[in-house]
Amino acid sequence: MGWGLIENNFTIGGDFMLEFIENYNDLIENVIMFNDCIKNSDLLKSRLRRFRHWYYIEELDKFAPSKFIGYKGNSSGSYESGTNPGTGYMNGMDTQRVIRSLFNDVLHEGQEIHREFLIKFLNGFGATPNANVHIHII
Repeated sequence: MGWGLIENNFTIGGDFMLEFIENYNDLIENVIMFNDCIKNSDLLKSRLRRFRHWYYIEELDKFAPSKFIGYKGNSSGSYESGTNPGTGYMNGMDTQRVIRSLFNDVLHEGQEIHREFLIKFLNGFGATPNANVHIHII
């Protein structure tokens, strides 16, 4: 279920909800945060195979999934509560729309070399890419 574009932070079931990213700096902060969080988050590690849309940020030489990087100020704790089966609101389809709308002019699809890089990255955490993986380059 998608919530559409969230214009402001709000709560559902008493939990704080994050708004969508608004610019390149928001995206970069979240890519860095994801790559820091993944080292210590068993939840994120267990879900690596579920992510279908991965972004490779050339400037950082790092990957991160849209479902994580599309929400402003995300963290492993925010991701855990935002994806909770009972009260979760985070949706990768929504973040895909937001990221595409913000970066469509510089966005391009990954090549086989990027797929190999993603496989190597995920293998470092004992995971493999989703069969329907899409790699986007910014």
